[in-house]
Amino acid sequence: MAVITSFAKGDPANLKRHRTTVDARYFIFGEGPDGPLFQINTYGSKDRETAGVSQTIQLDRNSAARLWRLLGETYGFK
Repeated sequence: MAVITSFAKGDPANLKRHRTTVDARYFIFGEGPDGPLFQINTYGSKDRETAGVSQTIQLDRNSAARLWRLLGETYGFK
């Protein structure tokens, strides 16, 4: 669990869609020179043995802007 500071494109050759789906919650908190943090928590699939938070990522202003550009390039967001 960490604050994402950069993105690098990887090779998708062996990737496939995951079989399960999960719910997520987002949180906006904190202040500072990089703006508030945007946190996403996932809660695991229904078949997961341990309930609760599965994964957490945080984005600051810079990494959120970079992700926004990447999503825009991929899906045509404006």
